[in-house]
Amino acid sequence: MAQKITDVSKRRPTSLFFSSLHIPSPCPFKKLIDNWLDNGRIDDLSRQTLYDYSDKLSRFWWWWNIHTKYAETIGLHPQHVTDKHLKLFAAYLREPLETRWGVPVVTGREQMSPATVASYGRTIKAFFNWLEREQHIPKSPFNKSVKFSTHKKDKVIKSVSADNLTKIFAVLTSPESLRTYAGTRDLAIVSLLLDSGMRRGELLSLEISDLDIRNLRCTIRGKTGQRYAYFSEKCKGVLLDYLKFRLEVDGEGPLWLTVDGEGLAENSFGSIIHRLEIKTGVDFHAHQLRHTFALMMSSKVSVFELMDMMGHSNISTTMIYVKNSPERIGEAHRGNSPLNTLENNIPGLKHRGRPRRFR
Repeated sequence: MAQKITDVSKRRPTSLFFSSLHIPSPCPFKKLIDNWLDNGRIDDLSRQTLYDYSDKLSRFWWWWNIHTKYAETIGLHPQHVTDKHLKLFAAYLREPLETRWGVPVVTGREQMSPATVASYGRTIKAFFNWLEREQHIPKSPFNKSVKFSTHKKDKVIKSVSADNLTKIFAVLTSPESLRTYAGTRDLAIVSLLLDSGMRRGELLSLEISDLDIRNLRCTIRGKTGQRYAYFSEKCKGVLLDYLKFRLEVDGEGPLWLTVDGEGLAENSFGSIIHRLEIKTGVDFHAHQLRHTFALMMSSKVSVFELMDMMGHSNISTTMIYVKNSPERIGEAHRGNSPLNTLENNIPGLKHRGRPRRFR
């Protein structure tokens, strides 16, 4: 394992997709994207968030410049983008394709999930809102007719069942796994995700200095700014086991490293989850651990406490988990039932046991 990590925390994270593109110089579209990312870095957005922004905007730029050739026929400046173009891009994202972003898809025919399409819309809308605010364009092309998301009345929250969690941790805590650096790291990652409810990007942006082992918490910088994420004594023990390996490399820098001593990136993290899926036979992804945390916590804490734990900026987002937790509603009803409340005052309502024929 490498003994020294190069500190790249001050650099602007650049999408690998962006770096592979041939971009005309000078390109005002690319320059404004870079300016927006620099502005996000000044606002202390996490490296993972900036990387995600860079990746999505680079793909929009590819669609505008290479796929549709609008750059040649309409112009290289984002001021030429209209609501019609945004609708066409959203349609491109939703369409099942054998080739996307100029390369064949691995599965043979790919269709993006509604959540992924919606995330593209949020990123591009934020970029154009900034362009309008900074007077780089007269007006954002986004309006009510531009829809990247499809609103459904009942959102199904996918979590990891207790049985599947048992299978996952059985593999992670096996003796052969815990004898290795990668094994202790993977156990610490999954444990912290489940125990704190933090987002994948928040986890990957953690530095060693963000850990506060004594107070069972860590400082994370997420979509809604900086906050604390808390973990349990059990998770503390797992983290300490991992730190015995991690601190042999370096006492500062990224919390999570590859076996080669490099900071753990999105693709390496994805490989960890994929290997776990193969070994356990459980089909899951990292964000489902966050859902699982929220659903388990929703029956034990108030919706406002859960909102703070999840780092939500809008309570309506938190309410999704409350609505999907019948256990919470059942417990609340049992503790506040009107008839139970009246029982002491009305003798006829006192519990008398089950009728004989049902015993």
